[in-house]
Amino acid sequence: MDYNLLQNIPNSLAGQQIRWYLDRLLCEGNGASLKDRAHYTPELRRRLYGVSEPDERARWRSITARLGRITNFTIEYATQFAIRGLLTTTKGHQWWLMLEVEAKPPHLIAKLDWQRQVDFKLEVRKATEADAAALAEIERRCPIVLGDTSIYFDRGDDYFAFTRLMEEATVGIALVDDKPAAATCAAMHKVMIGGVIRPIVTVAHLRVMP
Repeated sequence: MDYNLLQNIPNSLAGQQIRWYLDRLLCEGNGASLKDRAHYTPELRRRLYGVSEPDERARWRSITARLGRITNFTIEYATQFAIRGLLTTTKGHQWWLMLEVEAKPPHLIAKLDWQRQVDFKLEVRKATEADAAALAEIERRCPIVLGDTSIYFDRGDDYFAFTRLMEEATVGIALVDDKPAAATCAAMHKVMIGGVIRPIVTVAHLRVMP
């Protein structure tokens, strides 16, 4: 664990919170507990955790396993309530980490955003009717492989027909260097969990061009 990575973080309100967050990553969640959730606003807490109560240390270990060990952290900008820096990891990847805290005490983390630094143009947005042909082509070229059998969907000329069967459905498209590269669809619906009606997002499918 190289705690020297934390030395250049300013002692601002946002800096204190990101120092805590990076400390958890560097030590792979050692000492973590459910009390860690008190660092986040209720809204962000629901987005990060949902309704589950996983082992907190295991959650941090899972994050560090995906990222790789942090080898460098460079701050791009910092204010009293916001900070943004570039992380480099042993997996050879770079990630922008953006953190914002509330202006009112106890200055909880209100925004936590990870973005991969890539050497190509990446655009992710909500798909429109104009994207129908591109979305259909992505699905045809991304089959589901089951042993010796490959299955793909061909939604024909009316790609968005299946979404009209769902009350709240959103189709997304990703473009790499302005070329269609991936498609996804998710539906929002309400279910009862523990006697409470909660909104749940179900990912219907995800297709990424080979």
